[in-house]
Amino acid sequence: MHATQLLDAISQALFLVILISGPAAVLAGLASFAVGVIQGATGLHEPAASNLVRLVLVYGAVAAGGAWALREIASMGAALLQQLPAIQSGA
Repeated sequence: MHATQLLDAISQALFLVILISGPAAVLAGLASFAVGVIQGATGLHEPAASNLVRLVLVYGAVAAGGAWALREIASMGAALLQQLPAIQSGA
């Protein structure tokens, strides 16, 4: 495996990480912003409310996209395993 192929595989893996974790991270950020605005407007500053909303949204995102993410990870792993003989032989 040449260095360019290795760098291409690494960049694909990093893109997959961003693609899989992105929706949950965006939902957590939006939830924090919304709860912060509501808490600022009402004067109620309860840390459990913010954490609970984020927790529910992130778990929901993981539950909704978990099967898709697992398929993508397995597909990438299978592709890398198919390239293993070329890596070992140095071709």
